Amino acid sequence: MKRMMSAVVALMATTTLAACGSATVDSDSEVSPDSTVAPLERGSSEESEKPEDSTSAATSSSKAAESSTKATTSASEPAPEDRGAREVEEAPTPQVSNSDAGYLDAVAGGGIDVEGVENQLVSAAHTACNPDDEVTVLAVAGQLIEQGRTDKDVEEVVTLINERAQAAYC
Repeated sequence: MKRMMSAVVALMATTTLAACGSATVDSDSEVSPDSTVAPLERGSSEESEKPEDSTSAATSSSKAAESSTKATTSASEPAPEDRGAREVEEAPTPQVSNSDAGYLDAVAGGGIDVEGVENQLVSAAHTACNPDDEVTVLAVAGQLIEQGRTDKDVEEVVTLINERAQAAYC
């Protein structure tokens, strides 16, 4: 019985490999070595040509793109340049606007440590105004609990964020 199973497996493997061995490219579809693409030439943007073939059409579209780039960059503005990386001594502190401060104070008054997660709480509050988004506030509430920022359960944190968000933003 084992010999027969081995033979069947070997036959199936041989058939599968033989089926995969055919060529996927026909000789009729190969690109001939004589066919080449003409290189694009750059000329001055003041020249205007009528496209006579695909090469001159590509050249004129290249010139049009080049002239539009020149038009958007004025001579008085310096071109943007890359700068090297700089070492940062201290992480920047998030700036909280006055309109968000009231909401964050209300959440903090409800028993949640908001320091360092102000932006996440404000974003969650804005999504609380969207009736189609039921996940974001729940996810933020779970993160706050896992980070030890509150000792409340998930339902209480979700209710607190939703109520304060409705009062502040919706």
